[in-house]
Amino acid sequence: MTLCDSSRMSRVEADHTRDAPDAFLAVAEARRDTLGTRIGLAAVLLLFCILFTGEVWLPLGWFAAVVVTQLADRAAVDALLSAGPGRRSVGVHYLTASTTIAAVVWSLAFLMLWSMGGASGKVVATMSCAGSMLHVAVVCYHSPRLFWLMISPYAFMLVGPIVVMSTLTGDVSPIAGIGLLAAVLGFIANFFASYKQLRRMTERVEAARAEAEARRLEAEQANTAKSDFLATMSHELRTPLNAVIGYSEILEEELAAGGSEVSASDARRIRSAGRHLLSLINDILDLSKIEAGRFNVTIATVDIRTAVDDVVSTMRPAILANGNRLAVHCDDALPCETDEILVRQCLLNLLSNANKFTSNGDLGLRVTRDGAMLRLDVSDTGIGMTAAQISNLFRPFVQADASMTRKYGGTGLGLAITRRLARMLGGDVTVTSAPGAGSVFTLTIAVDAPAFSMAA
Repeated sequence: MTLCDSSRMSRVEADHTRDAPDAFLAVAEARRDTLGTRIGLAAVLLLFCILFTGEVWLPLGWFAAVVVTQLADRAAVDALLSAGPGRRSVGVHYLTASTTIAAVVWSLAFLMLWSMGGASGKVVATMSCAGSMLHVAVVCYHSPRLFWLMISPYAFMLVGPIVVMSTLTGDVSPIAGIGLLAAVLGFIANFFASYKQLRRMTERVEAARAEAEARRLEAEQANTAKSDFLATMSHELRTPLNAVIGYSEILEEELAAGGSEVSASDARRIRSAGRHLLSLINDILDLSKIEAGRFNVTIATVDIRTAVDDVVSTMRPAILANGNRLAVHCDDALPCETDEILVRQCLLNLLSNANKFTSNGDLGLRVTRDGAMLRLDVSDTGIGMTAAQISNLFRPFVQADASMTRKYGGTGLGLAITRRLARMLGGDVTVTSAPGAGSVFTLTIAVDAPAFSMAA
């Protein structure tokens, strides 16, 4: 971590150590969610008070006061959570007062059990008081102010009765009182140490989360800038390369006509390499345009059979060159409202992919209507894929594994682009495959494709 990162982290931690409005909001949400639990625990304490003290009206009065203060606290919580950013200061003061009063009223049950409940009442009071302190630590650790205000009555109820018993009433000997007091103070000290550790851990987690969010936003902005740049530069990147390809083709023809077959072969290699490079650049630019929201979609009535025949005619020389055979089945009368250029591009990508990973095998293309969707299944008898390889298949710049990039070439963008284009047309691309058993890619397209939006 750099010095700049450390200083930024320190600033974030410092922000969280203060009682910012967000800290009170976090406490308010926690108290809203635990209101029912607190009322239920108060009812249990009421039964203990009646059982151990032998009184009825005094515990009932305490319980009524608890219900009133808890409802007032709930009103303060709701007021703070519903207040706008400019009106939260009043809600913060209201919540501070209501939680403090609620804690004081609640702690009176422990005083009642200590003073009137006998030995059993003292045990229940001690355990309940310790539990209440833990509850405060869990709910109020976001706000040190609320934590100290709410914890004080409970800490006093743990220490006060022991001091009174050992110094005033004589219920215990001074030595026993000192021992009890030391034990209680040790518990309180450990409790506060644990609370501070919880605060530090929480601050570090929140600081790391804020740092990660800032880095994520920076990465998104950088990615957007990259996509905008590439989308804008598409013409500048393609034009010089098209010139190289065009002039190399002219040069090849002239050299071949002049009888210089060796030089003509060199020009042919230049043209082939240029076309390969243009294909890679086109994939990168297409993905950048999609990410930048600049990919145009034109919906019109399309004769799918004609589009399929054209793509098959384009691909057939490459398929034959790999020693593959292609079987095509296309249902009759398949008009639909979609973007013909994108449908052709998706199908061309899938057939190219199947042909790339299949040698001396069989390829299949089946086009059918499936309800409101057009379904195009492209199958092959190629190398196939594992489930782990399929999980990475549609991620940009990723092929099934790194060795395939070296062996088969490509950018790893074709399938990622195909899936995004298919989703623009109201469909998707899925795959089923097994190692050595080939693959089946299924392209679906809405018969009535929706108007394009980047939300798609």
